[in-house]
Amino acid sequence: MRQGRILTLVPAGEDELVEVRAASGTLELRIRMTDEGPVLEMESVRLKLRASESVDVEAKEFNVDAERSVGIQSQGEITVSGKADVRVDADGEVHVTGEIIHLN
Repeated sequence: MRQGRILTLVPAGEDELVEVRAASGTLELRIRMTDEGPVLEMESVRLKLRASESVDVEAKEFNVDAERSVGIQSQGEITVSGKADVRVDADGEVHVTGEIIHLN
């Protein structure tokens, strides 16, 4: 591949792995083909998704773990809702700023 990348297909027990490695041998992309379906693993400096309409994610669980910060911005409305409890936990202060703040 270009820039020395290596594409391999590797059997791994019951699974098969499709891997792309940098010229240095560092793993960049792995697709693990399992009985339940493909599992995609990426290791990179940055991951960027861009869609002209929407990005939709459906999952039983969705987890984000950031070392420094998480930011969510919108030029329109932001809605957070849950069918069960919704919690906000912070070791520091919690700030809510708005023109009108409705509680209950």
